[in-house]
Amino acid sequence: MLTKNISYKKFKELKKLELDKSIVGKEGTLFFVDDKDKWDRNQKLVKRFYNTSGPTFSNKLYTINSLINQKENIDIDELVMPEKLVVSNSEIIGYTMDYIDGTNLGLLLKNPKLDREQAINYLKQIGIILEKISKLNEYGIVNNFYLNDVHEGNFVVNKEGIVRVVDMDSCRIDDNNPFIAKYLCPFSQVDLYPEKYSQKAAKGSGGYIMPDKNSDLYCYNIMILNYLYQDNITKLDIPELYEYLNYLISIGFPYELVDSFNKLFENTDNINPYELLDLIPCDKGRAIKKVYELRK
Repeated sequence: MLTKNISYKKFKELKKLELDKSIVGKEGTLFFVDDKDKWDRNQKLVKRFYNTSGPTFSNKLYTINSLINQKENIDIDELVMPEKLVVSNSEIIGYTMDYIDGTNLGLLLKNPKLDREQAINYLKQIGIILEKISKLNEYGIVNNFYLNDVHEGNFVVNKEGIVRVVDMDSCRIDDNNPFIAKYLCPFSQVDLYPEKYSQKAAKGSGGYIMPDKNSDLYCYNIMILNYLYQDNITKLDIPELYEYLNYLISIGFPYELVDSFNKLFENTDNINPYELLDLIPCDKGRAIKKVYELRK
């Protein structure tokens, strides 16, 4: 088990990573820390958990250790993997990871000035990441490995325009219990399709849906819809969602892409639509909520 010891006094001196007020860290706080490896000195982040006891934290430790132990097998550069458990005063309080100097994807996608091609590029990168993860499971390289909490705030775009996945400690891996996921809750549309989105999560684990390929692709498609709609599409009920999808067809969106969205609400496997995103019309502004509601 790789560990980094930080005294309580030293921890009080660490600089906090300030996040946009729209990004809420419910599990812990991020701090900058220098990490020296022989002659190399790198700036890392420490995620310090608020809760450091009980079954939920034990599940976190199991997840983090599994990610550390299987880092070489996973071998996906875009994933910001845990590196070391952090120990302070003989207590495990968090873990270290790379610091990604960039901008949260959630903030970028909400920016009306973001170029359409750039937004599509970011969303396509996420689809490619999910495809890489799918291959790991398909070839048995890693057991039950899924991102689980796929949403806009869990991605950061670095200075080179590369999308990186953060908050990996909420993923599903091996035999861990699922964690809470923004778009996989009892009040979301997934609740209507229990045969497809399994509700076999362990009681008290925090998560509601057992993560798998379909649940990850559900969340990814919701992200794309949120970008088009420029609001949280999950606020719509199923009839309203179908009405919106029919509207997309009427304004020139390709059937293949809209069919990917349709599949989310059918008892059939979801698809990864990243190769279809270039088909989004150049005048996609007609798909945003304000315009859509005026034309209904």
